[in-house]
Amino acid sequence: MGKQLSYLIIGNGITGITAAEILRSEDPASSITIVADDTFPVYYRPALKDYLGGKLNEEKLWARPNTFYKEQCIRFVPGRVMGINAAQNFVQLHNGQRIGYHKLLLANGARPRQLSCSGLNLAGVTTLRTVADYQEILRRLDRAKRIVICGSGTLALESAETLNHRGYMNFLHELAGRGVTITRFYAISATAEGSAILKQASFEERGQIGKRAVFELDPTTSLTRMAQAYRAVLKHHKV
Repeated sequence: MGKQLSYLIIGNGITGITAAEILRSEDPASSITIVADDTFPVYYRPALKDYLGGKLNEEKLWARPNTFYKEQCIRFVPGRVMGINAAQNFVQLHNGQRIGYHKLLLANGARPRQLSCSGLNLAGVTTLRTVADYQEILRRLDRAKRIVICGSGTLALESAETLNHRGYMNFLHELAGRGVTITRFYAISATAEGSAILKQASFEERGQIGKRAVFELDPTTSLTRMAQAYRAVLKHHKV
């Protein structure tokens, strides 16, 4: 009889969960452990905008039932991995716990970029990534009038559009790395239905700061079109 293998998966997103399902079907006798700092079961991240917009109930977010781990005989450990010892085959969690493995899969995904400024711990400041983030936004939404979103990723743009449809005015600001500062503010009003497309764009040299993007916006089309045009301009200017 062969040795029972222990598989350790870091991350409980759709990649980690799918890997665990495949491992269980291919190796029913193996030990499978999933470590993640997001305690919610795997969910459809693209659906978060619909959850924010009130079009989707929370229970519709989940991609697997809450009995998934038990049914698949998977051990779930809530925590954050702080170190990997590949020589001795173990990981160390934030609380000092060590978990050994024969095979390790890193499926931890991405993290939202944090701003390097003061005030990040103030009430009403949150990231846009997890169910918990959106739950926090929904708890505070009734008291909000204006919302500032930093970044131009898919969740940021789709969330801005959703919030506009709910009647909020949004301001978006993006800071790009590598010595380039790209500033893009646009107010989304109910009369324009949150639409904006890049009508004109230029880049101004600003000495050691890098380049500053200057956009003229035409409120005629959707935020999705605006994002496509915006990225095309950045690619054209090699920013």
